[in-house]
Amino acid sequence: MLGVPHTIIVDDYLPLHKDNNKTLFANPGADKSLWIAFIEKAFAKFHGNYKHIIGGSPEVAIRTLIGGPTTHYKHKSLEAEILWEKLGDHD
Repeated sequence: MLGVPHTIIVDDYLPLHKDNNKTLFANPGADKSLWIAFIEKAFAKFHGNYKHIIGGSPEVAIRTLIGGPTTHYKHKSLEAEILWEKLGDHD
């Protein structure tokens, strides 16, 4: 916060529904990846708890956690070569 590094420790426990064991908030990707759920957990811990965050996008969470700018690309509308070129420009 305010330019001072802040460490957030995130364990591997995610809040789940009792009846079906699916995540309560951020859903896994089509490939069953859970990275977005852990980004959301870190974002919630940064703000105190899940009650302090309402909706939002991954870009806001990542921008808050790393303190850097973000850009959103709809990769389905870009060819692979163009997307890799854009990623390489920011490396």
